[in-house]
Amino acid sequence: MQTALDHLEKHKVFIDTLGIDMIPLSEAYRAVEKSIDSQLAEVMETLQAQLGGLVEDLETIIPVDND
Repeated sequence: MQTALDHLEKHKVFIDTLGIDMIPLSEAYRAVEKSIDSQLAEVMETLQAQLGGLVEDLETIIPVDND
């Protein structure tokens, strides 16, 4: 999430006539994409860590016949 926020901060532009900071829409989409990607990577790591042990447990309970 911090990477996405840093990306938005980096691409922020001050608009004098409006007196506000704005971020181009394409950069906002990139920030959302970065956030989603990092969250998915975190979920995948967690699942692999948890399911990796499950696969090993199943292999010890039910031996795999490779004939």
